Amino acid sequence: MTLQPIVVTLQQLNSYYHRLLLVVGPPASGKTRTLRTWQQVLNAPSINLNLVLSQRLLELPARQWPGQTQDLLHELLGGADPLLLDNIELLFDPALQLDPLRALKAASRSRRLVVAWPGSLEGGSLIYAEPGHAEYRRYAPDDIADLIAVDVTRLRREE
Repeated sequence: MTLQPIVVTLQQLNSYYHRLLLVVGPPASGKTRTLRTWQQVLNAPSINLNLVLSQRLLELPARQWPGQTQDLLHELLGGADPLLLDNIELLFDPALQLDPLRALKAASRSRRLVVAWPGSLEGGSLIYAEPGHAEYRRYAPDDIADLIAVDVTRLRREE
């Protein structure tokens, strides 16, 4: 997906209920570099979610994190459209008791989100972490049918 198709893809997102584009890849695969390029071309804001969300959570007692995280996420994302999110690993922290994909889907109903997803696409499933890890998630093809997910390694080959 070169730069021209990303603009077309972002336009296509307007017809989706969840206007969410996941750029999927393991660490050091080029997700951040891809988002930075798109940020410049699209003149769109980008958020390091780990940084801004952790700063806000530290203002709260840990026992309030599960009940407040979704609201904080909506507040932090504001109204920018499109908005690029990088470094989302904090969403997987078991202490937050959050379903990261569901949270991102909810946030994408009011804006187009382009999110660097640290993981993989395998057999149509979206994966985060390894089986047995406390933060492991596997989303079935039906869970991601209403959004766009692309493998960053494929994107890098096409650029």
